[in-house]
Amino acid sequence: MNLKEAMAWEAEQVFLNPDEFAESEPIRLNGVACIAQIVGPVSTTGEFADGRPGVVFESATIHIAAGLVPLPRADREIDWNGQKWMVSEARDNMGLFKIEVYREKS
Repeated sequence: MNLKEAMAWEAEQVFLNPDEFAESEPIRLNGVACIAQIVGPVSTTGEFADGRPGVVFESATIHIAAGLVPLPRADREIDWNGQKWMVSEARDNMGLFKIEVYREKS
């Protein structure tokens, strides 16, 4: 097993293990059930607001195993558990997709 394969195995066995860090229930991304580790959602103001005062956003980071869904592109919409979120950044990080999302809350 090479380093990349070892990192992907470790990510799935520990980081995406519901007994360790992952969510206890699968999430759905664009209709596909995925075991995931979620950071957030966190409410923020102004970060994505384009200068609009009083706008509140929620942002979150979703980690899933690479290859379950196509890697989303930035500035595209994604369906997360039936709700629409915008992707601010997504990348493959050694066998894990790290997907940063946000949506306008108010």
